[in-house]
Amino acid sequence: MTFVPPKFGGLGGQNSASKNFSNILLGQYLIYQTFLSVTHPSYKVYLAVSHKIYEKFFVQVAIELILQKYQVLLLDISRK
Repeated sequence: MTFVPPKFGGLGGQNSASKNFSNILLGQYLIYQTFLSVTHPSYKVYLAVSHKIYEKFFVQVAIELILQKYQVLLLDISRK
């Protein structure tokens, strides 16, 4: 079974407020992932992001390391 957590909102521009929000979003994902791994170990948690946001934020080396270490699953929600 797969669980997609609720969308928390957009990441916006490149200002420090949006970067802080991005960090909060990633932190919330990790909280969901941690608790669901205990309560529903068969569930997979996805972080839903647009391709545009992925290219702006998730390609950073530090973020890529976090995605790998915590096995963050991304879901592209871009409209085609």
